[in-house]
Amino acid sequence: MSGKLRRWFVPLGAAAVLFGAADPAVAGGVLDPAPVSPNQAFVGQVNGVAGLSRIAVVCDGPADIVPTGHPAAGQTVTAVQVRTGDTTPGIGFTGSAGTAIVVGIGSSVSPLPPVTLRFFQANAAIPTDILVPCTGTGVVSFTPTRTSATARTAATNVTFVRAVSTG
Repeated sequence: MSGKLRRWFVPLGAAAVLFGAADPAVAGGVLDPAPVSPNQAFVGQVNGVAGLSRIAVVCDGPADIVPTGHPAAGQTVTAVQVRTGDTTPGIGFTGSAGTAIVVGIGSSVSPLPPVTLRFFQANAAIPTDILVPCTGTGVVSFTPTRTSATARTAATNVTFVRAVSTG
């Protein structure tokens, strides 16, 4: 490399480090799916919302007779990476061994297996064949698998609401 080129190469490289090259996981403002791996902080989202969300429930019959129903189609759960070290309540952590996140709907009365997320920022469908309350509240838990002493479950509170019938 010539001396003239080297004089420009070093400052340009330093500028890229200082000002940050585009992170491939967030290039263009879009979050790309990334594999769930150890030592990652995350929040759980239900239908794109963390903290308090809603799950629409299909309930056939009057509310006083039919206390449970099935989640309406088209609803999702997602685990979204956040800055490691964030200790805000509700944030999960995969711990030293986590490679997947198991999502369980706390008020489900069905013995079906939970949803397993293997990628962050990737939606997974809420199963429509489980039974949940037609109304009320519950918690959706996002639990790291291949657990360790440092793993932490994330939780999203949900309100179950009767889906509006269109027919």
